[in-house]
Amino acid sequence: MQSRASSWIVALLGTLLVTSAFLPATVPASLAAPARALTPTAEPPTPTLTPSPTPTGSPALTPSPTPTGSPALTPSPTPISSPTPAPQPPPATPGQPPSGTPDVAVIKTVDTPSAQIGGILIFTLTATNLGNAPADNVIVTDTLPGELDVIEVSTSRGAVFQRDRTITVELNTVQPGEIITIRIVARVNETARPPQIRNVAVISTTTPGDDPRNNTSQVTVEITGPPASPTLPAGQTPAGQSPVAPGPVVPPPASLPSTGVTNDMAPLLLMLGIALLGLSLLLKRQHRQN
Repeated sequence: MQSRASSWIVALLGTLLVTSAFLPATVPASLAAPARALTPTAEPPTPTLTPSPTPTGSPALTPSPTPTGSPALTPSPTPISSPTPAPQPPPATPGQPPSGTPDVAVIKTVDTPSAQIGGILIFTLTATNLGNAPADNVIVTDTLPGELDVIEVSTSRGAVFQRDRTITVELNTVQPGEIITIRIVARVNETARPPQIRNVAVISTTTPGDDPRNNTSQVTVEITGPPASPTLPAGQTPAGQSPVAPGPVVPPPASLPSTGVTNDMAPLLLMLGIALLGLSLLLKRQHRQN
């Protein structure tokens, strides 16, 4: 049966070969398209699978050793959290006030280190704020000793009040770095005695944080020699006296001729007086005789 089918296939192939030999070389497009459509598509060859060899026996499994006891677990140390230190403010620089605080200060000087009774002293008080914040209600107080009499007080800023020998200057608010100058003119009175007199000025504020170490300043004046004539600065008068306005300048009178009696004419005038007196007596006698 198989040989008969093989002969049919061979005959069919031969017929196709003969027929294709006698066909013209040019085939109409209408016939060529079906021919191309009938051209069998070559199928890719099916890969041959090579069977893997089957193992003849099961592999021997080596048993893992069974632990004889439970392993000891080493506990890991529990970390202990250290407390975070609180931030500390930076230390203050020596000589500098803490941040945000005032530091009022006063410095007192005198124009001369020594004086006599009746002498004039000029005190200068310099008030300032060395801190870095405003100082409120700043007051400078200076009480002069009993040996000094106040003549005049002036200030570059603020209000001046005086009661007897106590001088108070209210400065209100003083800004950092601001400088105020106070000037006191005084006279050394007759109660002053050697060797010296002292005077202290004080500054204060109501704002907290002020350094009190520079809130006072003292000067010393030596009392020397006998009383001296007071010499006041130009334009100033002693206490209790009003300034006198200068009047017009009166020129000296012109020289007049001398009308007095000289020593040479005195005898002559005496003789003339006696002669006139005798003449008057003679005339009176003759008048009586007639």
